[in-house]
Amino acid sequence: MKKLVLLTCSFLAFSALSIAQCTIVLQVTNVACCGSCTGTMTANVTGGTPPYTYLWMPGSATTQTITNLCEGTYTCTVTDINGIPCSASGTVTGPFSTFTTNVTNASCSTCCDGSITVTVGGGSPPYSYLWTPTNQTTQTATGLCNGSYQVCVTDANGRCCCSTAVVSFGTVINNSINNNFFTVISPNPSPGIFILQSTEQITQIEIYNMLGELISPLSLRRGAGGEVEINLSSQPSGIYFAKLKTENGILTKKIIKQ
Repeated sequence: MKKLVLLTCSFLAFSALSIAQCTIVLQVTNVACCGSCTGTMTANVTGGTPPYTYLWMPGSATTQTITNLCEGTYTCTVTDINGIPCSASGTVTGPFSTFTTNVTNASCSTCCDGSITVTVGGGSPPYSYLWTPTNQTTQTATGLCNGSYQVCVTDANGRCCCSTAVVSFGTVINNSINNNFFTVISPNPSPGIFILQSTEQITQIEIYNMLGELISPLSLRRGAGGEVEINLSSQPSGIYFAKLKTENGILTKKIIKQ
């Protein structure tokens, strides 16, 4: 007698699991004052499978929150327990979106009729102002002699920013190309040797320091094509002003010796 053997087969169904990638939301605290490093950034993570590991760049920190941040952009890469990464970048900013100074120079080297106006954007008005060394507390500092002045602006939340501006003498201080009169002084800044190229014949060159004092004797060497080499190698580093005279007028140009 033959036996009938019934074979049964079972099939196992496998479903592919989709592993979700994590998502990062960065919580940023901006710096309280320009130039300070008081910012913080925290990576709040959803999705993925905890626990997470953190890596911040620049700096290579491995914590969820990083502190003592200067203004700049930071990127956090988070990796979950399955080795699946996600990343996000954030920027730490200063208290103001814009900060500019506008200088009206003194009318002569010994005059004290210059002024500086500071304009800021962003932050939380009203703003307070403090000028050093004059101790003026208005948006515009007036009665300024030739020299360097610092202004600090503080908003209603105590956030602050400081900047320095220079009052010189003369009516034209220009670091860019002048249309028909003057081409360029280069390189600027320079360790000491500046090359002046002009579209017109320069009849006289005078160099003054920040105090309005004439630099004498001045080392000049004229070359082909109207070029003039100005040698300030023997002078200390700082800001100087080249007063250039031609038959058609006078131009004052700021130059910086490194």
